[in-house]
Parts: sequence; C-alpha cells; structure tokens
Amino acid sequence: MRYLLLVVAGCGFSARSAATDDAPHAVDGTVPHDAPGDASAIDAPKVEPYMLACTAGTLYGIDIVSQNTTMLGPIAGGGTTFSMFALAGNSSILYGIPSTDDKLLQIDPATGTVLQARAITQHDFYGLAYAAAGELGAEGAWFAGTDNMGETANVAHLYTINPATGAETVVGPFGAGLSIAGDLAYVHSRGLYGTFYGPGCNPTCIASVNPTTGTAIVLTFTGPANVLSLSGFRGRLWGLSNAGLVYEFDPATGATLQSFDTGLAWADAAN
Repeated sequence: MRYLLLVVAGCGFSARSAATDDAPHAVDGTVPHDAPGDASAIDAPKVEPYMLACTAGTLYGIDIVSQNTTMLGPIAGGGTTFSMFALAGNSSILYGIPSTDDKLLQIDPATGTVLQARAITQHDFYGLAYAAAGELGAEGAWFAGTDNMGETANVAHLYTINPATGAETVVGPFGAGLSIAGDLAYVHSRGLYGTFYGPGCNPTCIASVNPTTGTAIVLTFTGPANVLSLSGFRGRLWGLSNAGLVYEFDPATGATLQSFDTGLAWADAAN
C-alpha cells in the first residue's frame, strides 16, 4: 500500500467533519501559548504558512483553515522528477527520501526544486521527521524509521540522519513487533509520533516514539486506513491518506479530532 504513493500530485477539497479539537486554536490554526499541553520552556516556532505535502512527484501546500491546496512545483533536479518515500522539514528547510534511490534530497520548500542530493546507506526508510533546534537540543534532529524488511532479525528501528553527510545512526527498535506503516512526525512541545503496523493494529496504530531509545508506545490500535503521511504542522498532529483525507489526531490519545477531503493521493507530508 505504501509503495503506491511515493510521489506527489493534485488538489481539491471537501467539507470538514463535525469532530473538532478540544484545545483552543486561533483563527490561523495556531495553538495559543496558554493552551493545554503548551511547554513554555520551548519557544514557539514561527507560524508556517501551510502544511507541505507531496504526491505524484509534486510538492503542495495545504491550507488547514480554507482546506485548499496549492501546487508549489515538481520535486525535480538534474532532469529527474522524484517520487518520494519520505518528506520532512518546514518552509525554511526541507529534505526527502525518494522511492527509487538511496539518497537524501535537499528540496526548496517554495518550489520543489532539488538543491542537493547525498548518498545514504541502503535502508527502506518509510518515515522522516524533523525536530527543530531547541526541541531536543541546540541542533535540529532528523529521524527516519523502517519497516521490518531487511533489518537485523526483522526488527524495525528508529534512526537519525545527518543531513550534512547522509550518515545514519541507529537509535533503537520500536519494539512490540511494530514497524512503520507510513511516516514519522515531530510535534512542537509534544514529541515524536509514528503510524505503525503490528500486533493488534486495526488497521494501523498511532504511537508516540521515544527519540532517545526508539521505543514506540501505542496510543490507539484503530488508526485510519491508508494514513501513510504524518505532520506536526503548527504544533498539532496530522495524518494524510492516499485517499485524499487529512486527519487531525489528539496527540495524547490518537483519537481523530477532525478530517477533511482534499481529493489527492498523498505520499508524504512535512510540517
């Protein structure tokens, strides 16, 4: 299922579901400083203009208020358009892992143009997440996850990637028989999350992930089908499906708070 999407395309939208978030939100979708779950010790990140996502080799921006999508451009460089397995970053810095090459691509978040490519060790990474500087340390951190194919003892792991060199470092196994179903995302002041396959997941699990050990703790065993993309856009947890739906999840329970339809088959998302 995940192989079907590693590209980017389209636009379209439909009505929002009746479910809403219990936490207060400003008109622009940001979480007020005194909202539940806010960590005042971490400076709030800048307000991103739109959520970045891809499908069919094209980068898009999603406006979560109007629920409209805007095509930013093809993810392309050197005469090649790349279908993506993983995407992470924001409107200032963006990286992705294509579906066909063992490379880490630096991508212009405004246009989709590939600025640089670095070789990475061959791993089937199905998720990529970015924790900005100040979240976990003075420097930003890039996380990637695997399914259990090709791994030692068929155990899926969390990794970090150094974008300057492409070097990978194993953090640890997700545990409990879990493997990445689609993606990872870092949510400001909340932490690292992932969508998983594994025992009891029906059809998917949504879990929090310990960024220092890799251990995943399942929040819900009944995550939506085909949600292969996650985003921590504006300090909230979002999931995008290859059927075009965009979900917002409660970061404490994994429950769906709202959803809307964009009409696009999403391959991956960033913040």
